[in-house]
Amino acid sequence: MRSRRPATLAFLLVSTCLCLAGHRSLAQTEEPESATAPFSEADESASAIAAEALERVRQEAAEREASAAVPEKSKSASVRRNDYVEVDEQGPVIRNGVAYFEDLTIRVGARRLRLPAYGGWEAVRPDSKFFALQVEAHPPEHQLVSVLVNRVFAKQTDSKFVNHLILVSVPQEQAFLEMTLGSFAAFKEKVQKRVVDQRKLLVKREDFRDFEDYLNFKFGQDEKVEEFVDGFMVRAEDRPDLVVYFATSEFLFKNSRTEIRQPMISTLTFALVHGKLLRIDTKRIFISDEDVVRLISDSIQFVRDMRSLNDLSEFRPRR
Repeated sequence: MRSRRPATLAFLLVSTCLCLAGHRSLAQTEEPESATAPFSEADESASAIAAEALERVRQEAAEREASAAVPEKSKSASVRRNDYVEVDEQGPVIRNGVAYFEDLTIRVGARRLRLPAYGGWEAVRPDSKFFALQVEAHPPEHQLVSVLVNRVFAKQTDSKFVNHLILVSVPQEQAFLEMTLGSFAAFKEKVQKRVVDQRKLLVKREDFRDFEDYLNFKFGQDEKVEEFVDGFMVRAEDRPDLVVYFATSEFLFKNSRTEIRQPMISTLTFALVHGKLLRIDTKRIFISDEDVVRLISDSIQFVRDMRSLNDLSEFRPRR
């Protein structure tokens, strides 16, 4: 898939859609019980005023949804040395071929799950300013439980700021539930519906060269889309136990003296890990076209590694 326009704001879009999950549509006015009742000029005037007021409310609601669906820029910051979670200096433990630290676990309902430990990656402390910045940008109904940043990647790209990170969160409504493939399929349908609803509200015909591509994108036929629009999530992988959305976005750092902008790519993954529903956001600056395929692949691999880590089996000692 390719995008016509340079990378713009995108990765918070589906988060915003999920934030709107509890939004109820405006109640429609009911017809009066007696359609033959006499109607005075005063009644007619009052009815017209009420109709205009209702229409204004509907327009304002649509405008609020539209403005809420336009994602903000991805604000980043540096992470101080003492902002990282301290782990065992002896190194990670190996379980089912995947490395992890005993100190790096998350709670999902009443259960704890291990997180994979990758070279160059470190966990950020929940009481740090950087963690708070991510919580602020995250939908509140999805509790952020872990923030992982790639320090090596930042050095390789000569960046003073975090430009490759993973956010792991727990949808609170399902935190204490054991989700099946059937209930997960219903959950995925709701996510896709919210994504499509926002597209119908915001996508424009002039954003596409091909009319069929426009219709496929607008109505959620993502597998048929050849050209997507920056600022919207597109479904990149859909499996019975996992769904991955991809989007372009923008890295932004700004203060009184400097402003840094770079194209960024991101994925949003919902996955089952032994019956528990997790949300995993991955973000990194965009350097080459190969980064897109790699980011999607890495997002899937992260889920696979979590499943392997949390399988019941013997583990091998540290290397």
